[in-house]
Amino acid sequence: MNSVYYFCGDDEFLISFEYKKLLSRLKTEDIDIRVFDMTDIDFADLNNAVISFPFMSDYNTVVLKDFKLDKAVKDEKNRLISIISDIPDTTVFIILDTSKIKSDEHFKHADFINAIKQNGEIVECNAKSDKQIAGILIGGAKKRGKLLSEKNAALIIELVGNDLLTLQNEIDKLCAYCEKEIKEDDIRLVVVKTVTADVFELGSNIVKKKTDSVYKGLNNLLYLRTDEKLILGTLIAFFADIYRLCLVDNPSELDNKFNYKNARRQLYYKNEFVGVYSKKQFQSIFEYLQKADRELKRSPVPASVTLTTLVANLLNVR
Repeated sequence: MNSVYYFCGDDEFLISFEYKKLLSRLKTEDIDIRVFDMTDIDFADLNNAVISFPFMSDYNTVVLKDFKLDKAVKDEKNRLISIISDIPDTTVFIILDTSKIKSDEHFKHADFINAIKQNGEIVECNAKSDKQIAGILIGGAKKRGKLLSEKNAALIIELVGNDLLTLQNEIDKLCAYCEKEIKEDDIRLVVVKTVTADVFELGSNIVKKKTDSVYKGLNNLLYLRTDEKLILGTLIAFFADIYRLCLVDNPSELDNKFNYKNARRQLYYKNEFVGVYSKKQFQSIFEYLQKADRELKRSPVPASVTLTTLVANLLNVR
């Protein structure tokens, strides 16, 4: 067992998961666990806790929450380095940092990172790619005796988003509902979609000229009191993404040109959308979107009327 564990990254669910997994390995009694918060830290008390001996467990476990390496001042880092460098064999010191160590800032925090590496382990818990998340979903379904294809795993992510805790809940529901295989119809029936997914589906139906589905989808969003500006903003993003796809030879070029990968934006539309509209038609689409944006911000016209008029105009783009 290492003396210190530094959990860091931008995925709070993974940090929590790995932290709890470590605690279960330690089998530390509650009386031998001390938890400190960086927002109200007394380093003398922290040091005394670290050098204390366990009462009823093999290890004395000390946890420091809400630490932010990128925001820590030099004195705070130096005090922690001093504590980390002199931890008894009977203590496990755990630091929880919900921020990502950027590769170009390693040199800035080299003294702290080296102190961790010399005395323990750095556990990076960064947000996973959609492909990695799909693999987790497929594996989770398999453990429960269910078959989930890559295509349907991608559909779940598309509809639900990429928050692992939410996805875990949805997989639990699907595995309880389905008999052997998790199919597309089951997914669309069971999972709770994000607002973004609902609006992107609305955009998809507009492109496909599915008039009944368009108005049904919009009415449902309005009935659920979805923020009208969010609906419009997501529609703008939807059509902007299709237009951008028309400008590149390979969709992966968008990752670098428009920062899709870093922002973790998903491309919900299908490849068939590319080439549906001409440049002149895109001009009309963005004029309608711009007009609706102005009306939502300044016009006394009810937002529901503005959005209904907008989708009617978009459906009629020829």
